[in-house]
Amino acid sequence: MHIDCPNCGHAVRTKPVAAISEREAARYLGLSEPTLRRHRREGTGPRYVRLSANRLGYRPADLDAWLESRLT
Repeated sequence: MHIDCPNCGHAVRTKPVAAISEREAARYLGLSEPTLRRHRREGTGPRYVRLSANRLGYRPADLDAWLESRLT
């Protein structure tokens, strides 16, 4: 992916976002953090990535897929 540099206008290569934090994921989904945690605990939430023993992440594509699966 490329974006234009705001200073000089040259194309700059950007890295895709690998994972976002639980807080960012909850905000992205329009949920509270406790609600997102409850969904994860009950196995009804979006897929997540265990980044370390104490840290989780969510891939934006997985959040989008979860939202799509909940359409009625």
